[in-house]
Amino acid sequence: MAADLNQWGINVAQHLQSLRDLYGYFETRSSYFTSDRPADIQAVFERLRHEGNYPKALAGVEITAVRDLDSGLDTAQAEGRSRLPWQKGDLMLTFTLDNVHTLTLRASGTEPKLKYYLELRQRLSDIQSGDAGEYVHYIQQSLLLTQQWSAQVSDEDDAAIAVVLADKLEAAIATELVLPEKHGLIPNQNNLIQGEIE
Repeated sequence: MAADLNQWGINVAQHLQSLRDLYGYFETRSSYFTSDRPADIQAVFERLRHEGNYPKALAGVEITAVRDLDSGLDTAQAEGRSRLPWQKGDLMLTFTLDNVHTLTLRASGTEPKLKYYLELRQRLSDIQSGDAGEYVHYIQQSLLLTQQWSAQVSDEDDAAIAVVLADKLEAAIATELVLPEKHGLIPNQNNLIQGEIE
């Protein structure tokens, strides 16, 4: 690939930047919580589903759609039904955040774990609710960025915004959705160590 790009007069880093300009910057996070009792994990899903009253936001970011593979609900679809196979008792929820990011919570089929997968796509040029400068200001103010991050986030810095947003959303998975202390779950210690290093 590098040789082909060189024929066009660009290097790999420039090509990667052109792909980010076209598609945006992607940030993913995944981890899990463990429990000795499957009922503890099931209790998390029951609380989140409480009579169809799903959470409305995570870390201040609006949840714009919900897919629940226990009931077949998918509010992102016109008919409100999931296109994925589903069955009663499935412990899997997907939340769409701000119409573009996704968070999936699911019980492991082989281990006593509640896993999560957070996927963010950030591209300031896609922002529809005002100009990019206002969005950067929102990120700086409402996500309470440290002085270090505030200085790094500019109107054109999709990567920095995605990382900061991912950090805030990932922390809120525990504090707003899973509530490990309440349900007797144990967070993956590797994430705690990684968060302290960064």
